[in-house]
Amino acid sequence: MTVGAAIAKPQQAKVLISESQSRQIIGIGRNYSSHCNELKNPIPKMPNYFIKATSALIFPPTKIELPSAKMSNSVQYEAEVAVVIGKDCFDVVEADVADYIAGVTVALDLTARDIQEYEKANQLSWFMSKSLPTFCPVCPDLISLNAIEQFNQLNVKLMQNGEMKQNAITSDMIFKIPTIVSYLSSIMRLKAGDIILTGTPAGVGEIKQGDSLSISLSIQDVSVSCEFMVEQRKAGTVENAGVAVYPLVSMEV
Repeated sequence: MTVGAAIAKPQQAKVLISESQSRQIIGIGRNYSSHCNELKNPIPKMPNYFIKATSALIFPPTKIELPSAKMSNSVQYEAEVAVVIGKDCFDVVEADVADYIAGVTVALDLTARDIQEYEKANQLSWFMSKSLPTFCPVCPDLISLNAIEQFNQLNVKLMQNGEMKQNAITSDMIFKIPTIVSYLSSIMRLKAGDIILTGTPAGVGEIKQGDSLSISLSIQDVSVSCEFMVEQRKAGTVENAGVAVYPLVSMEV
């Protein structure tokens, strides 16, 4: 591969992910020291991964839906670089990772922070706090990279209602993208269309009804971006129908 300008492919992420029959969404937690510090979490010694439900995935113009207060009172945004796998792979060495990546885009790893705090306190996985409906908004456009060095040159940003909240370069990651993909491929078989959310920088915050969240990813003179609006989930959905409501105060393990 030669170093050169990245190429943006409109709608390509959406096509790849939608056509995949084996899609999974894998998140990496605590991958920027700045974010670890703001939440008073220790710096991990190895990639800390979790799984998000594929039913959480949305593309614009679909809106982010806030759950009812019975489910969560604290939903927070986390802007992240999303890696989209282009070819099936297993046990890939870091030097070959770029050959298996279709490209990168920008996404939100929305988190019900109050639920996550309960999960952490009780040594549970983060699946519930990360997997509520619409909790994985993804920009449908893809950036193709021409050299493995470019994975450390990506600039991810988030603006909430026009105000910059997150702005970071992937060189600040604790575990760089090639390391993440290689590590995950040593544990599980990665399939074309899989999404890897690579962690969020400092600046996470609460979202509320009516908010506008604008996310972008850029390298050199190439960028992709999209906007998601936030609304309150309407009554009559599953959680309000008494099927799966878990008030945090009554949770027991």
